[in-house]
Amino acid sequence: MKLPPHSYFLLGPYLTKTKVDEQLCEKLLLEGKQLRTSHKKHLAGKIEKEFKYDNLKYYQEHFQPYIDSWIHGWYRQLGSPILVKGKLVSLWINFQQAKEHNPVHIHPGADLSFALHLNFPEEILNEKPESLGIAPGRLSFLYGEERTHTIAERSFTPEKNVMFMFPANLRHYVTSFESNVERISVAGNIKFEYATK
Repeated sequence: MKLPPHSYFLLGPYLTKTKVDEQLCEKLLLEGKQLRTSHKKHLAGKIEKEFKYDNLKYYQEHFQPYIDSWIHGWYRQLGSPILVKGKLVSLWINFQQAKEHNPVHIHPGADLSFALHLNFPEEILNEKPESLGIAPGRLSFLYGEERTHTIAERSFTPEKNVMFMFPANLRHYVTSFESNVERISVAGNIKFEYATK
């Protein structure tokens, strides 16, 4: 039997996944390993080594195409003209070690955020979860309530040089792992500047 066609509508937050230029990722990693200004007191993570980048003007220019892509995609979903431009307001690197984690949190004071993974060690990938929960080292997003025929959580296995971009008020978290390796990611916050008429 041939099924009748139907339309469907995506509800909730606009969450995107994008491959990021390798040279930009290499620079972020090289510079990130030299950073010494802790960003820990501004973050929810139970991670010891979290450091702030200072050269936001440089990184604004290089992240702008990815920010613009998210904004254009979102307004296309809305069927509305683009009303905002994104400005990078903070950028930091996370060196997550065994048993460290990032609890459920949002990024207050921002409009848009991203998580860019600079690596994902195979040792973590091969770990078995202790229970039926989310696998070790994964990035998860939560939205709405758990109900029948509703997806309230999405979990992703990080990939090298791949970025997730999402509304800053979307709840998210990262699970811990046991392997003696380092999981490295870069995160950033963006504020919207609204066009004046």
